Amino acid sequence: MAGGYTCDIWFKGVQGTALQKIMDYAGTEYIATRESNADGDENAGEVIISVGNSVTFMVLDKDEGLNVTGWNHLVLSFKVTDESNPAAILGEGIASLNGIITTRAATLSSYGDTLNRSLNIGSHPIPGTELYRGLVYNPLVYLGVPPAAGGNTAISLARTANGLVITFEGVLQSSANLQQWADVLNATSPHTIPLPVSGSLFFRARPVTP
Repeated sequence: MAGGYTCDIWFKGVQGTALQKIMDYAGTEYIATRESNADGDENAGEVIISVGNSVTFMVLDKDEGLNVTGWNHLVLSFKVTDESNPAAILGEGIASLNGIITTRAATLSSYGDTLNRSLNIGSHPIPGTELYRGLVYNPLVYLGVPPAAGGNTAISLARTANGLVITFEGVLQSSANLQQWADVLNATSPHTIPLPVSGSLFFRARPVTP
């Protein structure tokens, strides 16, 4: 399995109490969203991540970085720790949602089919099923897990009287279109952006180049 696999995707929109699939392989491994007020917040939501035969192993909400109304960047990796038994591959799930890291132990097992079904973006592989009614940008899936070299990254934003305060680990980058990214020159944490800004402006943190 090349040490594992990684999914990298941007999405916007959390609505409906039923599962809506952002990315789904064979109906058994998927990333989905749904509304939830489990913590008493009527405007809350969840990202549901499943591996192997639809077994939920990670639920991410606002405490784990979810932005219910805006764009979200999710990088999900499954890092193999023991593949001696092909029917039950042991590993670690690592999710970075808007820079906040969540980890869980996981087992890939009971796939439920011969693994020859499609990978779908925005729905279940069965056409018209569990449609995602939001926006998806730049979905990527690749073998392997990003190396730990370069250190951790994390980012959080807060609106204050002085502007938008960005706290981050790594190197701060900005983009006006989510396509071209550039390092923010001489940015140190916390970094303040005066408001208002002209047009759209997005931020992320990248690892420090070793």
